Amino acid sequence: MNETSLEMTNNPLNREFKRRELLSFSFPTIIMMLVISTYSILDVALISRLVSLDSMAAANIAFPVTGVLMGVGIMLGRGGSASVAKKMGEDKHKEACSDFSFLVLCGILTGLLVAVLGIFFAKEIALLLGANEVLLADTVTYLRVLMIFSPLTLLQLMFQSFYITAGKGKLGMILMIISGITDAILNIVFMGFWQMGILGAALSTVIGHSISALVGMWMFYKRKEGLRFLKPSFDKKMLKKSCSYGSAELVTNLSSGFTTFLFNSVMMACHGEAGVSAITIITYTQFFLSSIYIGFSSGVAPVFSFNLGAKKEERIKRLRKESLQIIAVMSLVITVFSLLFSKIIVGIFAEPSDLVYELAEKGMKFLAVSFLFTGLNTFASAYFSAMTKGKLSAFLSTMRKLVFLVIGILLFPVVMGSNGVWLTILGAELLCAVMCVFLFRSKWGG
Repeated sequence: MNETSLEMTNNPLNREFKRRELLSFSFPTIIMMLVISTYSILDVALISRLVSLDSMAAANIAFPVTGVLMGVGIMLGRGGSASVAKKMGEDKHKEACSDFSFLVLCGILTGLLVAVLGIFFAKEIALLLGANEVLLADTVTYLRVLMIFSPLTLLQLMFQSFYITAGKGKLGMILMIISGITDAILNIVFMGFWQMGILGAALSTVIGHSISALVGMWMFYKRKEGLRFLKPSFDKKMLKKSCSYGSAELVTNLSSGFTTFLFNSVMMACHGEAGVSAITIITYTQFFLSSIYIGFSSGVAPVFSFNLGAKKEERIKRLRKESLQIIAVMSLVITVFSLLFSKIIVGIFAEPSDLVYELAEKGMKFLAVSFLFTGLNTFASAYFSAMTKGKLSAFLSTMRKLVFLVIGILLFPVVMGSNGVWLTILGAELLCAVMCVFLFRSKWGG
């Protein structure tokens, strides 16, 4: 048996997965995503408590740029993983490693470009995103730091997917936990003890990101077998395919950035800075609870891609059915949890006497119901990407994260005020879920 065939045989993706095995295999990714979302939500909570609610709103004004970085990083990671895992399934291991190396190089170069933009144009970008005189200084500070450290942020996002493809999901989980703990401690030190304001929040975030990125670079460089760095392929066709496979993630995050801008604008018009703070609470709570769906879907995606390459159609059908059953249970649990603990969640950020608390607590009721549909939508997007149906996945993401939200935000707030914003979030998830059911029952879901 040659080296490539041996790696094929020993590949952790090349085995039968029952429901318990699927959960076990995706568990590190779920924990990884929960840690990422936890320190994201902890960031804004500590900003609100240790600095001010206005500074928390400034961080949310900067979110569209974060969304762009997340979109590019996850696109290259998840789309690239689909390409790499598929080639592993086809027993083309060295080619897969060369493609992986090229994708990482592309991520670094993209991050350097964003860093240059951050150094010279942070103020202009902040004004473009709608920062007013009250929020401008904090928004510029937050943006500039995040953009300068973009290369490491993109690597961290990409490695989330590639750790799984390499069979190192537990390492990725451990690194995310370490990153999250580091971020939390530095937040308290920088903003609490050293009184650095929002600059401290930005620095603690990028330092946390750097841990996973730097360890990943070292690990993939030192490995002697499995997924590792080899001479980059410089394959433009592969890069284009990977971006296509992961285009749904790019669309999702770009759309999230744009719709966050719209939500901020509407809430600013309705309630001023308090409205922006309220939508910030809802946005980060949605990200935190949705991370369970994202973690599971990302965790099982390479399994689908590998079996696609290995041409094991019956195994794919069974995996899809069992994954959907797991998602259904998750959706019910998360909905009940968010309904029961909505006041506690909002109370992390604001006092009950604040207008911010009142607005966000209303929003939580709509958000809780939306989680009945979010899991299906998240899995469908990841599934179609993994099956190299990037255009279909991107279409779903565009409808869910852009078209439905834009239509809703233009219509409902005119009649219902800020309640129309919350209804828009729920309506978009519901309509997309209907589309997903149709697709899974059609020829495209096969």
